[in-house]
Amino acid sequence: MGSLVSPWTLGDHAYAYRFSQDEGVSWTYCDTNGAGANAGLDFDTASLGTLTVLRSLVINEVDYDNPVSIDTMEFVEIYNTASTPVNLSGVALAFVNGNDNVEYRRVDLGPAGTLGPGGYLVVHDGAVSLPVGTLALTFAPCIDTCIQNGAPDGIALIDTTGPALIDALSYEGSVTAANILGFPAPVNLLEGTPTGAIDSNAINGSLVRLPNGTDTDNAGTDWAFTPTPTPGAANMP
Repeated sequence: MGSLVSPWTLGDHAYAYRFSQDEGVSWTYCDTNGAGANAGLDFDTASLGTLTVLRSLVINEVDYDNPVSIDTMEFVEIYNTASTPVNLSGVALAFVNGNDNVEYRRVDLGPAGTLGPGGYLVVHDGAVSLPVGTLALTFAPCIDTCIQNGAPDGIALIDTTGPALIDALSYEGSVTAANILGFPAPVNLLEGTPTGAIDSNAINGSLVRLPNGTDTDNAGTDWAFTPTPTPGAANMP
């Protein structure tokens, strides 16, 4: 018996089986019909197993601007939409300055461990109040602000081992060519059409997916501003 580690790249992935009878000196590769790749055996690439990867983690809520001179209540909330737990090893948040498309901050989510089904992970500056039991990480010390205030800026949820983009938010404009460390080419952080939602520095609030966890790959309809931030809980209008 064995187990497969699911990749983060969405879609269908083919896989094969392999067996060794000499402690790994040589291998026989098999398809789902049991045929091997050794001489005289017919290995059929059309008969490989298929693994379908669906999106499970989403950036669910972001508060990047506070109604004070120095932002002290910033956070990003990650939500697990799946019915199974997700190991966060190799997963990170990358923050991108939209003015020059350069990554300016990264937070490794691996230390948080595993995010349970329907669970929330909140990355915050240490001052945000969370429901008891909420999985949380804090930013490294920041000067003035941990999350830039837009026009435009972006946040990418990434798999660093792929590398692969898991989810993204481009706010107060379009970040379509982000230079993220470890990626071989610029990354588009805009899903569909741009969101018109803007965080406020006049009243308390945040950007949220409505309904909670909804991801249709169109930021223009998925995101809204709410005056009721809910870090670690379901989003509210």
